Amino acid sequence: MRTSTTWLVTAAAVVVAVVGMVAAPVRAANPAIFGRHWIDANCNGVYDDGEAPITGVSVYLYRFGADGVPFTSDDRQLHVLGLYYGGAKMGWYEDDADSSRMLTDERYRLSILQGGRPAGYIPTKYRAGDDPSRWSSLQSNWTTGDLPNKGFAIDPNASVTGGNIGIAPESCTAQWYTEHVYLPLTTK
Repeated sequence: MRTSTTWLVTAAAVVVAVVGMVAAPVRAANPAIFGRHWIDANCNGVYDDGEAPITGVSVYLYRFGADGVPFTSDDRQLHVLGLYYGGAKMGWYEDDADSSRMLTDERYRLSILQGGRPAGYIPTKYRAGDDPSRWSSLQSNWTTGDLPNKGFAIDPNASVTGGNIGIAPESCTAQWYTEHVYLPLTTK
């Protein structure tokens, strides 16, 4: 009888030990979100030297909600990323994200709200050319309802995630289909 009592106590201790081992969320060490923002004046989908930066646009960082689906009511807007309009970083957006907000086990998205886009401009061609450092990562939600960007995760072993934003005059052929556009980001 004593042996079974000992076994029960040991089993209870094992259960307590296993429950106590639930991992805390891993926070990204030094997350930074960055990318180029420009007006694609010649509508080729590629950043060409000398093309002007976008002004008057807000880029928002969101965390997916518990349902894991982007653009639903449980998504949380974390903050607005800064755009540089002058100086050495002119033409870039950047945010040294507060690591307390960036969890490696969550999914994130960047959005430019439809109402925030510059009048007379639309997304330029997506990933045109063969140089990822010069193409636009900006996508819109096509009328089929597909979500081209399933979001991005923060890699705990990397410090930077980024994507480029290119917009073009409305005379180009791309269109804004919905309220949001998406930046599928890649770890550099």
